[in-house]
Amino acid sequence: MTFIDTIKSSIYDPFFYSQLSRTPFKQSLRYFLKLSLLLTCLATLFYGAFLLPPLINFLSEQNLSRLISKFPSDLTITLKNGVVSTNSIEPRFIDLPISLKTEGINHFIVIDTSTPVSLETFEEYKSFIWVTRNSLVIKDDDRITIDPLSDMPNIVINQNSLVSLTNSVKPYFKYLPFILLPLLSAFILIGYIFYLAYLLLLSILIIIIAKSIKKFSLSFKDAYKIGLHALTLGLLIDIFIIIIPGFAGGIPFLLTAITLVVVFFNIKPPLPLIVNNPEQKPPSI
Repeated sequence: MTFIDTIKSSIYDPFFYSQLSRTPFKQSLRYFLKLSLLLTCLATLFYGAFLLPPLINFLSEQNLSRLISKFPSDLTITLKNGVVSTNSIEPRFIDLPISLKTEGINHFIVIDTSTPVSLETFEEYKSFIWVTRNSLVIKDDDRITIDPLSDMPNIVINQNSLVSLTNSVKPYFKYLPFILLPLLSAFILIGYIFYLAYLLLLSILIIIIAKSIKKFSLSFKDAYKIGLHALTLGLLIDIFIIIIPGFAGGIPFLLTAITLVVVFFNIKPPLPLIVNNPEQKPPSI
């Protein structure tokens, strides 16, 4: 049976599932790993096409120059021993490009090292980030976090230092796709491998379905093998549903529900094994 045939049978083929108890465990595990590699390639292509063009555009020389120009030419920020100081009258705002502004947010950074941290003041500043005397106050969706700067190295930030930093790392930007794509693939593949642990729990549900609904017993090993194949449809749907607007975050328990439905329609008591005995005499007529 080819790999494609096994995918089809894993989606629906009661006879195929009835024979799983007689096939080696490593055969089902090998199938799942091949499926994981296939889905990893598809996901990498999708996320690569989705993420790399904006990243390459962001790192373009023209865009970086435009972003650096947003940093005030007369401003110098000094971080020494975890304490921030500036050469400017505060509060000092660093504005976002207009295209990046969101409702209720007018600034990217506000620098105010003298005012005590308070939620009311942060809301008045309408900024993503507030640089205080010794911390960063960051607005993340509906959360606000305060990160101390005590562990940060001493640094001086001004327009010249940003230009110098950009020029020093610019030659390496062309290698980013060759670095990010393998890392992305490895991250996605590890996610699929974690389903092997998820199957430990799912196998118990498969045993319950077999015992309570289908009226036959399954060993844990056979239930696990069934799960390795029954995950196929859910994983295929999951890999394609992310391209549908509004479903990028996935649907809770969708994979579990689909897998259990596949199990319900495919499993049945194993067929009896008939062994022909060549020494047995044919019945007399």
